[in-house]
Amino acid sequence: MANSRPRNLILMASCMLTALLLSACAHSAGSYDPVSPIKNEIILSNYANLSLVANNDNIVPMTAYDRERLINTIVRKLQAANRFKTIDVASSESNTLVATIQITNYDRGNAFLRFLLAGLGQIHIDGKLTLVGRDTGEQVGHYDVSKTFAWGGLYGLGTTIEQVEEGFAEAVVEILLQKDRKPEDT
Repeated sequence: MANSRPRNLILMASCMLTALLLSACAHSAGSYDPVSPIKNEIILSNYANLSLVANNDNIVPMTAYDRERLINTIVRKLQAANRFKTIDVASSESNTLVATIQITNYDRGNAFLRFLLAGLGQIHIDGKLTLVGRDTGEQVGHYDVSKTFAWGGLYGLGTTIEQVEEGFAEAVVEILLQKDRKPEDT
């Protein structure tokens, strides 16, 4: 009986570590900061359609395939929320919200360095989300969005930028699904 107690403690510690790794930050939502938050008089639910575009500067090492994958991840999450009637890159319908993501940093990091020491070889995705009402051409809101992954060990070794894109996409979706505010909610 005396030998079973240390074995139980090791088993419990292993289970807790496994749970921690499975809930770690690669898939968690990224963060966003309002540069120009959605104006109080704007009601997002008035926009029935969404036009979604992602761009990057030539100095940002992101391919067209990477951009398309990121857009598809955001679209999949928005469709699950059943928020917009149509989500299309080239939507010209009225009541369309145009969301443009300008990727400013897309760094795959280094898996070997992450394996050696947490904090090295980080994965970064940063961008600017601009929301414009198609009918008025007026900017509705502007946000800085980012997602960073820096865990080490085997978890860091096995994490890819595609997994971190999920968290970046979640932050964009949180902005697009913001609940409507009443003017007194300032």
